[in-house]
Amino acid sequence: MTSGLLPKMLTGSDFLNIHSRSAAKDTIDTMRQQGISRALLHNFAGKPSVALEGVKAGYFFSFPPAVCRNQQRDKLIRQIPLEHERNEPANIAVSCCYIAKVKGLSPHTVQLVTAQNDQSDTELTRFNGANTS
Repeated sequence: MTSGLLPKMLTGSDFLNIHSRSAAKDTIDTMRQQGISRALLHNFAGKPSVALEGVKAGYFFSFPPAVCRNQQRDKLIRQIPLEHERNEPANIAVSCCYIAKVKGLSPHTVQLVTAQNDQSDTELTRFNGANTS
């Protein structure tokens, strides 16, 4: 990523929406170095330890309904605090039910918290992260 380019692209209320295929650690490290404080890592598939670095930076994570088809991300879903998860409205029912099952919560609780995480932010800036591996 070009140094300093991303912060200049964002306004104060924008979220950077990232799909970092096979580049989770590099993506989070780069966003932190660039001063990105508002990001949504969509369909995150990195290691839980890397995700927790993103949580520390204040980033959010989303999981599409595809996570319901295999349990590879269950440990990751368990470790990311619900307050750092957001889901798109079209997928919320399916994703919330699965996340609730993995976390041992009610689907209603997951839906409420992830909806609250989304309410304060109305704009998403879409950026397809490059595979830096």
